[in-house]
Amino acid sequence: MKKQLVISMIVVFMLGLVSAFSVSASATVSSYFAGCSDFSASGTTTSPYIVVKVYNYDTGSRIFSDAFPANGDGTFSVNVSYPGVSTGTELEYYVWGSPTNDPDDWDVEDYFEGVESCQQRTDGPGVPTGFVLRTIWCDVAVYNAPAGSPVGSASIRAGQTWFVNATPVAGSDGADWTEIFAGGRTNGYIPTVCVS
Repeated sequence: MKKQLVISMIVVFMLGLVSAFSVSASATVSSYFAGCSDFSASGTTTSPYIVVKVYNYDTGSRIFSDAFPANGDGTFSVNVSYPGVSTGTELEYYVWGSPTNDPDDWDVEDYFEGVESCQQRTDGPGVPTGFVLRTIWCDVAVYNAPAGSPVGSASIRAGQTWFVNATPVAGSDGADWTEIFAGGRTNGYIPTVCVS
């Protein structure tokens, strides 16, 4: 009887160790682009890795599958390319957090799923080197230079996510300003206090 009790206690202890070392692997997508030859997504995660899978919705065939390391600060930003399909093809996109770099590893946490008629990405400048995805904390006007003039009625709302220069610059007002990538060839600036 004592032997069975000891074995039972060891089993309970081992199960406790396994659950203590398990990683909660969730991911929340805050923005994405569903392209015909590329897919990008960003958001927050509790996971060390992010899995992206893309399927042709009509045929069920897998187009892309891989895992990527998360940023390490609770965020992720992934951009993937795959063989292109015709504009308007229904594609199914999946993004989830994974405790490992195995693209088939999923711990049944929340995930992102979207079915979209894919779009071709229009020609334009890519995200500049040194820019990172950040959440904006203020409703704020966009300026033409650090401590410069507002650019028409251009503004950014609190809670939006934008690519910004990771290195702020000092304005003539003595405050730090952050360059923001608006997808065009000219970038604007916002006060750094509004950037997470």
